Amino acid sequence: MLGLAPLVLGLLAVGGCGGSDEETTAPSSSRPDDFAFTFAHSDGSVPPPHHAEWSIEVRPDGSGKATFTPDYSAEGVPTYKSSFTVSAEDMDAIYERMRDAGLLEPIEAAEDPPIGGSVETARIYADGETFDVPPFEEGGGAPLADVSDAVVALVPPADWESFEKRRAAYAKKEYGEAPAG
Repeated sequence: MLGLAPLVLGLLAVGGCGGSDEETTAPSSSRPDDFAFTFAHSDGSVPPPHHAEWSIEVRPDGSGKATFTPDYSAEGVPTYKSSFTVSAEDMDAIYERMRDAGLLEPIEAAEDPPIGGSVETARIYADGETFDVPPFEEGGGAPLADVSDAVVALVPPADWESFEKRRAAYAKKEYGEAPAG
């Protein structure tokens, strides 16, 4: 319910892995040339102003884009965007984490997923294949749990700070209060 505030504070303490958007990242021998992904997060079913949705998209050249919607998506609700570049080293590391977490193979979605709570999904491209990662897998668990923080850390902390500041201003204007955090 507190939104991304604890996560953002943690990222600010650790520092970001993203870089500027001045140049792109060259391919590497330790990851496929076509490795790319889109990672999406939606807060659970909570009343405004406590809901937010965001996504992170990273292309094979390391160029990235983050989008942040400070409420349920609807007409008149703003979406904030930032661009960044992921270093070759960070591209290699996130590829290895996704591979080691079993995300580069088919994952059977849970037939009876839990109700409520945040949801994260991903679409990952590697070795000419596309892997759609469901929020919950059959047998229990959230397949993206092991890589979520690392993906979020690819976006520079200043961008998350900007998203949260604008979210607070939006919520104060629309609902008379900002999310706690």
